[in-house]
Amino acid sequence: IFSLEQALAIVALRGRLMQDCTGGAMLSVELGAQEVESYLGTELTLAVSNTPELSVISGSYKALEALKKRLNEEGIACRSLHTSHAFHSPLMEAAIAPLVQYLENVSLHPPQIPLISNLTGVQLTPEQATDPKYWGQHLRQTVRFSEGVRELLRDETSVFLEVGSGKTLSTLVKQQGNERVIISSLPHPKDPISPAKCLLGALGRLWLAGVEVDWSGFYRDEKRDRLSLPTYPFERQRYWVDPPTTVSQPTATPQKSTKKSPVLEHLYAPQWTLAPLETGSENQAQLARVLVLCDRCHLGEHLVQQLRSQGKTAIAVGIGDRFTRYGQKAYAIDPRSSEDYEALFADLRDRDRLPTHLVHLWTIDPEGYSHKGLTDIDRAQDLGFFSLLEIVRTAGKYKWSQPLHIHVVTNNMQAVTPDESVYPERATVLGAVKVIPLEYPKFVCRSIDFDLLALEDSDRAAELLSFCGGLGEL
Repeated sequence: IFSLEQALAIVALRGRLMQDCTGGAMLSVELGAQEVESYLGTELTLAVSNTPELSVISGSYKALEALKKRLNEEGIACRSLHTSHAFHSPLMEAAIAPLVQYLENVSLHPPQIPLISNLTGVQLTPEQATDPKYWGQHLRQTVRFSEGVRELLRDETSVFLEVGSGKTLSTLVKQQGNERVIISSLPHPKDPISPAKCLLGALGRLWLAGVEVDWSGFYRDEKRDRLSLPTYPFERQRYWVDPPTTVSQPTATPQKSTKKSPVLEHLYAPQWTLAPLETGSENQAQLARVLVLCDRCHLGEHLVQQLRSQGKTAIAVGIGDRFTRYGQKAYAIDPRSSEDYEALFADLRDRDRLPTHLVHLWTIDPEGYSHKGLTDIDRAQDLGFFSLLEIVRTAGKYKWSQPLHIHVVTNNMQAVTPDESVYPERATVLGAVKVIPLEYPKFVCRSIDFDLLALEDSDRAAELLSFCGGLGEL
């Protein structure tokens, strides 16, 4: 009927015109529209027919105070509404003509979808929709909400969705059709639930009620990649047993089979083999931007210094209580805060410093957590597995022109020799390292594990990390 811009202008003008009218009051009464008529007289008007047992009356302050006293004496529940004017009453008469005059210069169109008129309580006709006088009467006449709901209830498949905060209209509809699907889209301002969660819940309930959802439109602004799922080799084999026609007696004692059981062929133990360290290409050496998540053993600090001495951009990220930037090349974040990861990558993007390589050293520790307790093990997961998930979840929102190489460095996670002490709580990162590249093709992950106790010199440790930790790909 209107364009969005026209509707906003009409609503603004309508509000100003009504505020300029003579003040008044409104009273909510637990009576139906027909029962209210006997209480109105000449100074009061039925403003709103909400339900068959709830109405709103408008009029002057004096007349409504007298009615309120009478209703209380008769034991009829009522309450004054917090409003400055007597809307939908003769006191709004002065606002009608200016609004109609404005609407005469607005291009009005027949509705494209069926609409229920609050003026008549039945479906809006094309003639009404394009008549400026019809819209002017909305200021003066009764709001037929109850009658409109009754009209909608004639369709047994109807689903009611309240657009706006709270459950005021939903509650009114339930008083007439409690068996119907009635959904609120946004929470009341005092409700603890977030608006986004409430809106998504409403969408889910609409889908359950059979409403067709435009999922393409729902996901339109999300960046998604198509992944190929692994196929499953269905190998059909039949194992029918044909019973013998006669039972024969054994003629000899069965001998023990010397054939190797097929089950043993599926058992294995990992074997480690020595291999030379790979060196990387020199062509991309000056293009590298390395984000280093620094450990408390200072290996990360030495690595950052070494990378900078080679002319590379190395940015250090330490563990802190909240997101903080120190100068141009250092940060601190709370590993448990999703917002801190968001702030980190947003700042890197804004400063054109999104990394080409990320070295994760937060799990480096001379001691394990397994022997300490569940709290410390949870801490290990926050610094290891969960931090990886947060990094990838956040980084995955950005477009990467070249692969992001993620190097997850741990100590004493793998048992290469029999006499090594291992800390199994760190092994959870292996699952993330294997799965991340499958879900994010632009991310290349590598796990590097070494014996921290075997490295006594910190400079030597930094050199090892720079060379062995995949940074040779720079």
